[in-house]
Amino acid sequence: MIKQRIEFDSDLLIGMPLRFDQKGQIMAKSAQIPDFGLLHGVKVLSTGAVAAEPYAATLMAEHGADVIQVENARHPEDMRKSVALEWAQDARCKRTIALDIPSDEGREIFLALIRWADIWLESSKGGTYRKWDLDDDVILAQNPDLVIVHVSGYGEVGEPDYVCRPSYDPIAQAFSGFMYINSPAGTKPMAVFPGIGDFITALFALWSSLAALLHARETGEGEVVDLSQYEALLRVSAQYPAEYFTNGTQLVRNPDIDGDVGGLGVYECKDGRYVYVALNPSALKSEGLALLGLAEDPDFGQRGIVVAGTARDAKSKRAIEDYCSCHSASEVDRDFNQVNIGCCKIMDYSELGFNPHCLRRESIIEWFDDASGKMVRGVGVVPRVERRPGRVWRGAPRVGQDNEDILEELGYSSMDIEKLYAEGVIVRD
Repeated sequence: MIKQRIEFDSDLLIGMPLRFDQKGQIMAKSAQIPDFGLLHGVKVLSTGAVAAEPYAATLMAEHGADVIQVENARHPEDMRKSVALEWAQDARCKRTIALDIPSDEGREIFLALIRWADIWLESSKGGTYRKWDLDDDVILAQNPDLVIVHVSGYGEVGEPDYVCRPSYDPIAQAFSGFMYINSPAGTKPMAVFPGIGDFITALFALWSSLAALLHARETGEGEVVDLSQYEALLRVSAQYPAEYFTNGTQLVRNPDIDGDVGGLGVYECKDGRYVYVALNPSALKSEGLALLGLAEDPDFGQRGIVVAGTARDAKSKRAIEDYCSCHSASEVDRDFNQVNIGCCKIMDYSELGFNPHCLRRESIIEWFDDASGKMVRGVGVVPRVERRPGRVWRGAPRVGQDNEDILEELGYSSMDIEKLYAEGVIVRD
């Protein structure tokens, strides 16, 4: 296969056109990845699918890590077709190889990648790699200071019936109680979308793998992280679990008392649009009270928190409703914020994408997507970093886009690679 090698400009800018091979694909060896970001030089092997673990790896790649994503050669990532734009946004900046890991030749390539990596992240049903005789002891024998992060619905350790269960984002929401507490009393439970369980789990995978990497570099000792999706959701459920396990109180979301602070909630405005208001204590100064018509009300003579469900809460909500009924959402957003009342117009993407603040921060960017062969607009790199910022240097790859480059780096000859293609150990789109 003829390929045009790309010499990356170290000053490559987000969205700048790149040179491609005859199929329109960026080809990149490790040495050709631009030098940028806080994680430059960190080598990450990612072998998971849909969507939590690969998303964590993408966040690393956007901040400079060399991430190799291994896809199943027999069944490439479902997201490529089912949610192609999510793939375009959440798989960018990676290199990829499509590999049949359980095969004899695939196992050897996988172990070579393990020896190459600083961090290995994977997501599968608990015990999958043990079935392939690739348990953690085998892996660490190949690379003793490796950080291993297992991401699964129920974890690697626990009741066998649960460990081997498949899980997706809504399944984890159901098991963790997250779905229950977000379903107001008397309503049918509903999952919180989009993908809150996947993305929260990804953030846990990200911070724990980097924490373990710091430890490994200080001590020379690897680490194994067993991250379950349901526990990640349980950990971000605020006081709700503790209220039950300490006091026996089973809380659920109450749309009429949205939080412990009064005045919180969604309000309809004169133009039919909505705002969300948070009547924070600092809003109860003379300016805020005057705007709401509460300056002369004896119940609001002293500053302090407005507690949900109290008489003051009821009065403040009526005052907010009255004001909103006479003003557009944009006017309420402007007026409330001028007097330090927490407020935001509930925006859709048509507004967000052209909001001056988002434009100033480059919250939405454009880049070339290798997988689809077209330009894509989506979310930029988060968070912003001052001295070594992240960047999008490459779109989401096609199936097996970097097979040859990765295998050549591992010492495989062109004849070896042709044989692997012929045997189906590796595949390419």
